[in-house]
Amino acid sequence: MERKSNRLPIFTERFRKLQGDRSNTEFAEFLEISRQTVGFYCNGDRLPDALMLKQIAEKCHVSTDWLLGLSKVRSPDVNVKWMCEKTGLSESSIENLVAQNKVKDSSGNRYIEIINDILQDHSFYYLLIEMYGAKNMRKQSTKLLNIVDEYLKNGIASGTGKKDLLDSDYFSYLVKFERDEKYSRFQTIDMFTRLIDEILPLTDFDSIYKKYSLYDCLWDRLERHARETGDNDFADFIAGKGKYLDIK
Repeated sequence: MERKSNRLPIFTERFRKLQGDRSNTEFAEFLEISRQTVGFYCNGDRLPDALMLKQIAEKCHVSTDWLLGLSKVRSPDVNVKWMCEKTGLSESSIENLVAQNKVKDSSGNRYIEIINDILQDHSFYYLLIEMYGAKNMRKQSTKLLNIVDEYLKNGIASGTGKKDLLDSDYFSYLVKFERDEKYSRFQTIDMFTRLIDEILPLTDFDSIYKKYSLYDCLWDRLERHARETGDNDFADFIAGKGKYLDIK
């Protein structure tokens, strides 16, 4: 008897994903259906009716829309689905944000406030640009490495090898891509540092030191410590010209 074609491959694929490493018997017991029915669904021979689809979704904590391929969001929570579709973020990202909204420090401050600070800062947009560029650069570098690897394998097999690589454009590309990827990463780190500086600027301790001439107190304390530890040369240096160095 000729087998019917799979009428909804996406359901079969996702049903198998839910099954994981479990046998048909184990999965059938979990879903409270027959082993034969599990086999039919896994092979794409049958599709569940509405009631069975609902039962599978509830047992596996997924949405029926996801099972049918109508949504990329597994969660049965309509709010999570809406936020994923609205923001383009993944389920795990949304769930992490929701979880962080419930976390507070000992003073009752919510950690989500930091995420708000990051998202609403104008530097965040530029950080995304730099990170996207760095990620794309890494993809290109990986692709180049695969090409060069294949080139060297073929060269060694044919008796040529590394010498041909050094004379080819591939070697120049290797040097250029490595340099560009490191620079792109540096740019990303630099932009991230700017973002942190804007969100969490350092406290201006220098203002209080200058206002009340506390630097002289610090030098005197450093000199005293040097003498107490027997480092008289350093103490003399501080007592002399050291304290007048322009390091304030």
